[in-house]
Amino acid sequence: MGITMDKIKLNTIVLSNNNFVRPSHGLGSCGFHPKAWQIAPLKKGQSAIDAFLSVNPNWTMGELIK
Repeated sequence: MGITMDKIKLNTIVLSNNNFVRPSHGLGSCGFHPKAWQIAPLKKGQSAIDAFLSVNPNWTMGELIK
């Protein structure tokens, strides 16, 4: 029996005129719950999920919602 994880909602934040993506439960620029993560810069025309996954390859698209 494997461990199940609810889908994590992503949040877009603005820091010094740049947009970044992080889990909505996260505080700061990195964390370890439920898995290791770090904030991801959001490039123009890029979806929040794609930006987050490009910096956090240990996550999958099925674990995230926007």
